[in-house]
Amino acid sequence: ASHVRELIRDQSAIRIVDVIRDGRSVASQVRELRPDVVLVDMLLQGRVSAVTVIERLRQTVAGVPIVAIAVDGRTLDDATRARVDGVVRMPFGTFDLVRAIRDAASAGAARNPTTTSRIARATRSRRPRSISTWAASMRGGRSATTTRPA
Repeated sequence: ASHVRELIRDQSAIRIVDVIRDGRSVASQVRELRPDVVLVDMLLQGRVSAVTVIERLRQTVAGVPIVAIAVDGRTLDDATRARVDGVVRMPFGTFDLVRAIRDAASAGAARNPTTTSRIARATRSRRPRSISTWAASMRGGRSATTTRPA
């Protein structure tokens, strides 16, 4: 979590709006925060696994783009891979993370016309906005969310 926070802090296009520590509350928090992208740490442990978080998000929060943060060398199963819009593998740098977030936001925009117009407005704006199970935001957009181990 601290690595992602440092990378996001080092650039101005994206900001973390929240880090949700309890996988059970991710769907309700994402509905409330309305992030542009949700980052889910695949090493999430505790009462709710990262795979379960992703499944719940897909069932309850329509169209929110999801980026999985995975460990290099560990593969995602096909079902999980099909549910996410992007994967960034550790170790990664700012460029890789920002690219994965932007690609996921674009994929989400293609599925949701409201998001498309919001991201188009955000691209024209110069004011930095926020991201977050990490919640994050693109410029002029809403936010993204990220989940990390409890």
